[in-house]
Amino acid sequence: MSAAASDNLSDAIAEHDEAVGDAIWVGSEPTFTLRHSESSEWLSEPLGGDKYAYALRMMAALQKRHPGSMVLRTVGRQYAAEDVPRWSIGLLERRDGKPLWKGPADPL
Repeated sequence: MSAAASDNLSDAIAEHDEAVGDAIWVGSEPTFTLRHSESSEWLSEPLGGDKYAYALRMMAALQKRHPGSMVLRTVGRQYAAEDVPRWSIGLLERRDGKPLWKGPADPL
């Protein structure tokens, strides 16, 4: 992808996020972090602290804003030096607006 195409895509994503009222800051894998935190789980450690609880609160808020969506919890990456795999939480929904899930919401 050319630099110009990448810039255009980045601009389109930013415009979309602003239009729907979501502000997402993405790391490199993708991941999420607290921009101003100095705690190790937000800077370098794979697990620990309040990061998982924060993720659950964030996911619950997103799930409420996207009725019919479905939470997907999976085992995340595990690097050679890590004893246990990381966690991974995703929110899936259909692009056509139809509910993907009609059952009860995940009890995040």
